[in-house]
Amino acid sequence: MSRNPPDLDRLIERCRDADEQAWAQLFQEFSAQVARWVARVDHWLRGEDIPDLVDEVFIKICRTLSHYNAELCSFR
Repeated sequence: MSRNPPDLDRLIERCRDADEQAWAQLFQEFSAQVARWVARVDHWLRGEDIPDLVDEVFIKICRTLSHYNAELCSFR
């Protein structure tokens, strides 16, 4: 059983199917949350560095999403 809401599971599946609109939606939905997390992890970061790190997080998600298992942990 997935630990995500059904709409998020559908979005993740669309991303896995290389749907560019789904990737844009995923980025739009989670980029602010990722930016806050990045800023909390290293409070010495300059503000202008945060968007680059957010991009790096999403690149990593893109590369590893095929291995993600929603039954083991939620996406959020």
